[in-house]
Amino acid sequence: MTTGNRDQAFLKEQAQALLQQNQLQAAKEIYARICEIDPNDAQAWHTLGMINAQLGNFADAAAAWRQAVTVKPDFAEGHCNLGNAMFSLGKYDEAVNHYRDALHIQPRYGEALSNMGTAFNQLNRLEEAAQCYEAALDVAANALIHYNLANVRTHQQLLDEAVTHYQRALVLEPKQPDFHNNLGNALHHLGRYADAEAAYREALRIDPHHATVYETHANLGTVLLQMNRYDEARASYGRALELKPDFPRAVAGIASVLEKQGEFEQAYAVLQPYLQGSKEDCNITLAFASLCHHLDRCDEAVIPLERLIAEEGPALDTYSAIMSHFALARLLDAAGDYDLAFDHYRQGNELSERRFDFREHLRRIEELMDVYTAPFMANAPRARHGSGRPVFIVGMPRSGTSLVEQILASHPAVFGAGELDEIYRIVVDLPEILDSPLPYPQCIQDMTQTDADRAAKRYLDHISSLAPPDAQRITNKMPANFQHLGLIALLFPEARIIHCVRDPLDTCLSCYFQQFSEGLFFTYDLGNLGAYYRQYLRLMEHWRKVLKVSMMEIRYEELVADQEGISRKIVEHCGLKWDERCLRFHETQRVVATASYDQVRQPLYSRSVGRWQHYERHLEPLRRALDQASAGETAA
Repeated sequence: MTTGNRDQAFLKEQAQALLQQNQLQAAKEIYARICEIDPNDAQAWHTLGMINAQLGNFADAAAAWRQAVTVKPDFAEGHCNLGNAMFSLGKYDEAVNHYRDALHIQPRYGEALSNMGTAFNQLNRLEEAAQCYEAALDVAANALIHYNLANVRTHQQLLDEAVTHYQRALVLEPKQPDFHNNLGNALHHLGRYADAEAAYREALRIDPHHATVYETHANLGTVLLQMNRYDEARASYGRALELKPDFPRAVAGIASVLEKQGEFEQAYAVLQPYLQGSKEDCNITLAFASLCHHLDRCDEAVIPLERLIAEEGPALDTYSAIMSHFALARLLDAAGDYDLAFDHYRQGNELSERRFDFREHLRRIEELMDVYTAPFMANAPRARHGSGRPVFIVGMPRSGTSLVEQILASHPAVFGAGELDEIYRIVVDLPEILDSPLPYPQCIQDMTQTDADRAAKRYLDHISSLAPPDAQRITNKMPANFQHLGLIALLFPEARIIHCVRDPLDTCLSCYFQQFSEGLFFTYDLGNLGAYYRQYLRLMEHWRKVLKVSMMEIRYEELVADQEGISRKIVEHCGLKWDERCLRFHETQRVVATASYDQVRQPLYSRSVGRWQHYERHLEPLRRALDQASAGETAA
């Protein structure tokens, strides 16, 4: 060993001792000396970079790491850390390039893959970010990478995937309150409110004092509001405000509670001090946009929304941006500015998840028609319970299902259960229930009498747990149950079915204009809406031919024109005596948790009939999809 090498070795020993004592500045000075003595010592340059990074001197760290990879071009860790320095300096494009250099040398370098994903995320290149995180997870399972991938999928509105990765993160690190909180957010946006509540409460249980706990309290308030648990929601918002006074989301939440309770002036009094600021807050602005029509103040709500979208649009998260466009579109529609309203509806829909696979949907419809044939239905076993309690209200979304249920639920013998997904859950579980290797619907051919009885009992037990014991009829207004009428006919031979029909253009446009809480992917595009509607018509025509069930068809336009006459027929169809309260459905006090909650609180109105005419110039894609059979589709 030469004298120079001995000196370097001695200096490195000194520097390492200082590092162990956390004397970073002194260690840095020694390593700078080492690099002067031997500029070709790549490891020394690398260590100098690490020390500078720990000191927060990222420009100096980058210079040291750049020197390290110049001396040793195949130094993967040096390239990765140079990327980290560029990231810390906000130079995300350069960071991506250096991570790529590291991966060119070491393709399965998990840290470089993960960090490149985070850089892509900062650049809003979300799909590339997701691909990097997925590749990193292929190298090794890691809770933080699952969490980061879940956050990206949430921003992309790919919420089912987001939930999966939040859950995988929690398997690895179950005590992370942020993981639980963000899982709650994804579940909330999926409309899984009870599951979201559980996630938020678990975050609060794990660490009731974590830095952003006020956000979790506000999130819990929002999901409780969605479940119409107003007092609990207000208490959660109040707790958030105790922890962070003037927190806008909690202020807006309390105003929303008051609005839902009909206390419109009080709601405005809560919001009013926050409406005068120089900068729009998304939560306050959206709360006022919802409230304003109760106070004849909608003109005042338009400008703040326009300013919010113009000035804060790029900074808004995807969900807030979608809500802002839809809120502004509703106000413009009410003001008669239909072209501009449509433009904002379009922008809101284009930001939403657009994963509707028409070919897959067509395949499912054709499988149902192939399995549920007239000969099969004539010979298939049926459940023997004999219950006439179930009433299924089906059709397209926005076709009048909420209105029909509200009319029926105003009858003292009827319990309106809302949109229940229990039939869908039975469909998902049916292969296991039947112990069949075949998927649904093919597995239905293996169903025995006992199987039918067991599946029907599961549903009957569920609805009975929701309704009072004296309810003679229990409605389920899940529109998509039109896909499951074959199964419903086998499990509930005595059930009543009400099929709600509305003008196709009005129906599809109303779907396009509705920001659904759950992922009805076909509603985000007019062409997809038209294609979906054609298949809905086709399947309903098939059910009419093969099912022998008590099914009534209600046309929304006829119900609006002859409320009492059609309402009487609905009640009669359900085997009940007429009750005058069904005409005063808007006075019925019950929870309506779907998109139509506000409409069913009002007397019947006709302004939604023919609404499409205001938007005729924009509807060519919808008309084309409704009028023309798609490739591979058999005309209905």
